[in-house]
Amino acid sequence: MLRVIIFFSLLFFGYFFIYEKQLDITSLFADSAEKRNSAMVSKTSIEQFVEENKLENNGKVLILNFWASWCSPCMRELPSLNRLNGLYSKKGLKIITVNEDYEEQDKLINKVSKELGLDLHVVKDSEGKYTRTFNIEGLPVTIIFKDNKLIEKINGEIDFDSKEFRRKIDLLLQPPQRNSPSKNM
Repeated sequence: MLRVIIFFSLLFFGYFFIYEKQLDITSLFADSAEKRNSAMVSKTSIEQFVEENKLENNGKVLILNFWASWCSPCMRELPSLNRLNGLYSKKGLKIITVNEDYEEQDKLINKVSKELGLDLHVVKDSEGKYTRTFNIEGLPVTIIFKDNKLIEKINGEIDFDSKEFRRKIDLLLQPPQRNSPSKNM
């Protein structure tokens, strides 16, 4: 009888223990409501970032890319981000990279820039202020804004040379379509 009571007690408590863990597991998936909410970036966050770093955004398309020298996926995507900058900077695209190295930050930024031939604007975030502001949980992360409104937050490595990504940027850079009055009126 004691074995039966112990068995059902373990079964009962085990069920609730596992059930509670399932609720925690959902937070690991990007499509969970909690993750979607944490990915939100307020308009004041980007406006404050632009102001603090004395950037000119002028309501254009802005890409923030968070990276660090120790991050292999970051190092792989930076050259294509640099090419994107060369192709689109005169068309209204502004790219700002945010470096998350903590020690010897200037030295590491210069080393990476030379090795990869980068010509990108770098904001230093050794204290992690901007990672907290923009809810960055891993690297690399790319956040796209238009008119200071969040368009997309992408976690992970991106091929900025891809046709799909370039198509997104082309669409974002297009002027808004205005309905012209009909000539038949």
